[in-house]
Amino acid sequence: MKYTKLMPDFTGVAATGTAVCDLTAEVAGKVLESILLILSGGAFTRAHITGWRLVADGKVLRQSTGPDTNTIFAYYNGANAATEMLIDFMAPWARTPDMFGVGALDLAYQLSRVNRLTLHVDIAGATTPGIQARAELSDSVDIPSERPYRWVSLRENRAQIPVTGAGEVNLSNYIPNFQPVEGGSMFRAIHFFSANMTHLRVRKDGFDWMDKTPVARIQALQKRAGRVPQANHVAFDPCLDGLLMGRVFDTTKYGAADVEIAKANNRTLPGAGTCKNADIFADFSGAETFWVQTQELIRLEDH
Repeated sequence: MKYTKLMPDFTGVAATGTAVCDLTAEVAGKVLESILLILSGGAFTRAHITGWRLVADGKVLRQSTGPDTNTIFAYYNGANAATEMLIDFMAPWARTPDMFGVGALDLAYQLSRVNRLTLHVDIAGATTPGIQARAELSDSVDIPSERPYRWVSLRENRAQIPVTGAGEVNLSNYIPNFQPVEGGSMFRAIHFFSANMTHLRVRKDGFDWMDKTPVARIQALQKRAGRVPQANHVAFDPCLDGLLMGRVFDTTKYGAADVEIAKANNRTLPGAGTCKNADIFADFSGAETFWVQTQELIRLEDH
């Protein structure tokens, strides 16, 4: 059963600064499905959230800004007030029951190994801000069909990409955890916050997953699937049909030892682990520096 619970008060709430909420005691032993930030005081909106980070045992598991978080939420057909910001872990648009919850943090699972979970919110330009966090939680239940996926969690990373002028640019080396030679990752989506991107091309092991396609055509396909394209935002979204299994863009390169460990623990590795080369190219109409944000499915113990 899903239920909502008010999280402890934030410390360090100020017009400019970093507010921190320790979630540990309230979410321990539960499945964390989402966190809703409720903003109050003066004209404090998510536009004043210049950064936020979900930190597990000192390591950043997810990060973004208020505006970019809401852009992605709106792309997935979500809507809320300017004084709210939803940090979702689920895939509510997924078409199969087992996949709805892929990405949620099952903090009762023995391999999750999370001893402390904190939410950090950077505030700038507010007047007299107030902030509360309300989490959606559910009981951790050992359902046999879901055992191979209980350990999968959603990770978000960000990086800036400089573009010096018009033309095609290989973005691959800028995207966090993208390159197979570094281990790769399993991408549910990659979001580009670009005003000048005109075309996108995606290759894997010599095969074009997406040939050179105008952004307008990409967004037309996304609209047909129920997505809502946003201004100055381009999504590489391989899971448009609502399926995750077999649709995610997998650049992982596992070794034989990883496979054996997974089998011994009754787990399904998040990807095939066979990728050798992967590239994302984009065309631009002019120079800009923009942010890229990944949505990855990872082993929670690897956070």
